[in-house]
Formats: sequence, structure tokens, C-alpha cells
Amino acid sequence: MGALHIGVAEIDITPEEPVWLGGFGFREGPSIGILDRLAARCLTIRDDRTRLAFIACDLIGLNPNLVDFVRAQIGKRQGSPDHHILLHCTHTHSSPATQRLLGLGQQHHGYERELAKRLIMLADQTIETETPGKIAFSEGEARLNIVRRKPHLQVAALEPNPEAFADPNVRVVQFSDESGKPLAVLVNYAMHPVVLGPDNRQISADYPSGLYTEIRNATGAVPFFVNGCAGDLNPKIRGGDPKPIGAELAHAALRALEIAIPVSAEGIFGARESVVELTPLPPPPGAPMRLSNSELLLEEAERGNKPPGALEYWRGEVEYRRMEVEWDMLVPPNPSMRVAFFRAGDFALLGLACEPFQSYGIDFRRQSPCPATLVAGYCNASIGYLFAKSDAPLGGYEVKTAPQFYGQPLLDPEKCEQETREAAYTIMGVAQPDWTPLKASHLP
Repeated sequence: MGALHIGVAEIDITPEEPVWLGGFGFREGPSIGILDRLAARCLTIRDDRTRLAFIACDLIGLNPNLVDFVRAQIGKRQGSPDHHILLHCTHTHSSPATQRLLGLGQQHHGYERELAKRLIMLADQTIETETPGKIAFSEGEARLNIVRRKPHLQVAALEPNPEAFADPNVRVVQFSDESGKPLAVLVNYAMHPVVLGPDNRQISADYPSGLYTEIRNATGAVPFFVNGCAGDLNPKIRGGDPKPIGAELAHAALRALEIAIPVSAEGIFGARESVVELTPLPPPPGAPMRLSNSELLLEEAERGNKPPGALEYWRGEVEYRRMEVEWDMLVPPNPSMRVAFFRAGDFALLGLACEPFQSYGIDFRRQSPCPATLVAGYCNASIGYLFAKSDAPLGGYEVKTAPQFYGQPLLDPEKCEQETREAAYTIMGVAQPDWTPLKASHLP
């Protein structure tokens, strides 16, 4: 391969008019202000034959059609295959409803059209900054997250569980020019950006906003937050100003950077992508009755002059219950989950189009052939939560409830763990995988 070249740029993606925020139901209305601005950040790395582009957005998520359009346009302009472009979202719940989540915020299609233009423009700008460079990697710990599944009467309640193990791993990759000047710093950590809760109606990147400020001030580089396998992990602290939490995460990353080691980009350089057709379960019995009940609740909400967020929620539920009735008569669709893998020598990024539980991140980091591997959820859209087989017996929000917001059937837990791990091991090139079952989220 030729010399490694690195490009980096960022662009503002904050909506300038009120929009519905995504991720929570029953909001009182659209956004009422801007707490901090949102951005998209692009990193390109290339040798003399191949260019890879990673774009991280301060957004809840993206719809597959927008992902496909943006990747196709960037690929056409760069002369790269679509799978050489990876779109990641930090999953902040205080950003526009850019992902179709039934009942959890109305999408603003005008904003989405402008967003697509800006992401394409961002990729163009990034290429113009490419310069010879190098990579360094380190890891540390931050104990800011907590498992949000707590057993209660043999069911997982959506509550903090301080007795369960929460993955503290912080991975940091610094991209510098040949002189050692930092160009980009990627911080990989698993934690839902929900310090700001459902009552918040101000646009915000949530805790990553504090991380961005600290990393930029300390290094001069463009800061990236790469959310990991955070499906079962929330911040320990909820409510109040999210910036100090992000600042604390940044300090953990900066401490790790002090002992960063060079990473070779020699050897394998490229991207791979596969689509996993996950196995669904049939709807639970009683789909027609659930539809009737939801329609009655929607009628009551409409008669009762409920806030727009409540009406949006019940309309979303009715839409999902109609899907269930259809699946009950036919066959549920197989959720199609993309798995993407970027590799530059000993550096790698594995991206999953879902909200994976922490057990997947721990396993994939451990088994990756690349020592400097980042594992990210929320990549190239999302099909919803991905839990381990061992998590299924406790059910709970992620297992039983959340699929309705994603418009997806319930997942077969045993087959889906197998299907996902097989796809990830194959795409990473794991020669002899360790198939030890993944640990349940609620365990110490």
C-alpha cells in the first residue's frame, strides 16, 4: 500500500426551526430551543487504492433509505463502493426524529433533505483536507454507565441495576499528520445519550457535547464520539446538565491518550459489509384483540384533547398492532441488519445496524484479529435492540416492547445471537471463534 492519508471535517446539522425530537414518547410538542448545536463529522483514511469514509452524526438514528441515498451519492463522487462509507449516529434522544420510530416523534422531511445535502457536502470537504498521517490507539476506563435492566418478579424492569456489570471500556484512536499534530480523536464508549429525559424539548447532543469541548480544547483535533454497544446501558446520572458527564468521559479518554501506542496501517486495508436476515418470532396470541384495544385508546385520546405527543404515540401503536394482525395471518418479515467492517492494518471498526447489548461489544473486541478495534452500534440505520439469548427469559422493554417502535417483529433470541455472531466473526476474519454463550445483562 502507499502512504496512509487522513482527512477530517465537520459541518453543522442543527435545525433552524422547531422539529419533533426522537427517542421518547408523549412529548408535549416540537423543540423549543437549542441547548447546544449538532454536528456531523467525517473521517477519511486511504492508501493508494482504497478510501474509507466514516461519518458520525449527533442524531438519534437514520432511516435506511436516507443511508442508501447518501452512501450512493458519496460513493459516486469519490469513486468508491457504497460499503466504503459508514454512517454512524451517536443516538442522542434530544435530536430531530430522523429515524422512523412509531409514535416517538414526527419526522421532518424538509430537514432530512437538507441533512442529506450536508452529509454529501461534508464528505467532499473532507477529501480536500487529506494529508499523510498516522494512527495511535489506547484504552482506559470510565464508570459513568449503569445497566438499565433490573430483575423484578422475574421480569426485567427498566431501572438502574447497580449490581450488574457495566462495561467501563473506553477506546481512543488518534489520527495525526506526519508531524504528530492531532487531526481527529475518536472516543468509543457504550452509554445511551439520555441524560436529558423525555421532558426536555431543547435540541442537544446530550453528554457528548461536553466530550467534544474537552477533546477539542486539549488536542486541537476534531472530536468524534462513537457510541458502542449501549442497548442495555444508561448514564448513572439522569437529569441536569449533561456536559459534565461528557467532560468526565473526555478526561478518561485523554488520560488513555497519554499512553497511546502507534498502530500500523500496513497489511489488509479495505471494507466489508454483509446483511444478516435475523429470525423473527410469530406475534404472541391475541393480535386482533390488541389492535382493538389500541384503537379504543386512540379514540379516547382524540376525544380527550390530549397533547400532540400522546396522539402520535397511540397512532404509532395502532399502526404496529395492524402489522401484528397481518403477520399473524402471513409470516413476519426477517429484520435485515447490516454489519460493516472497516480495516486499516491493526485498526478496525465494526459497525452494527442495531442497538446491541454490551455483551456483543465485549465479545467482538476480544475476538477481533485487530488490536485497535472499535465496536459501534447505530451504524447504517438500526433494526432495534439486539440482546443475547440469556437476556430473553427476563423479557422487558428491549426484548418485548421496543420492537413496536421500530416496526419489527419480536426476535428469536437463540437464532439471532447465533446469526449475528456468525456474521461478525466472518466479516472480521476470526479464524477460530469462541462460541461461549454471551452473558445476561443483569448479572454481576
